Amino acid sequence: MIGLRDAEALRKRVFSLRSPVSSSDLHQSLSEKERKNLPSIFSRQETRIVQNDFTFSFQCRWYQLTTIQPVTICKKDEVTVEEHLDHTIHIRLRGKELNYTILPERPKKDHVPFVIAKSAPQPMKPRADHPWRQRFRADALKAHS
Repeated sequence: MIGLRDAEALRKRVFSLRSPVSSSDLHQSLSEKERKNLPSIFSRQETRIVQNDFTFSFQCRWYQLTTIQPVTICKKDEVTVEEHLDHTIHIRLRGKELNYTILPERPKKDHVPFVIAKSAPQPMKPRADHPWRQRFRADALKAHS
């Protein structure tokens, strides 16, 4: 493991931007966006699948994604979990950092019993004085005469 002082020394070395020594040196300075992404680039990254209750596990801990997020999260989405050099955890989906809370234990499943209907309802038959039956009777009387 890298100590905090070693991480700071590494960060200073990486973030120190120098101008090219000569015109033949093709190194370019990093842009502001690239400098902001360096901690993410130098992080340990793993992917996890979001479960139906918007939780996932990483390093024996359970994480719950909060309801307010910069992007829409769907069940079964694949998120990237980043462990930065300073041991902070950052979660990303489609380039955006997600909000989360750490759960004290694994979430328990809700036990919902299955409901079984007694039987299918009988189809409704039209009443004897219904117009469909009157027409049928009229057609039957014409056929017999």
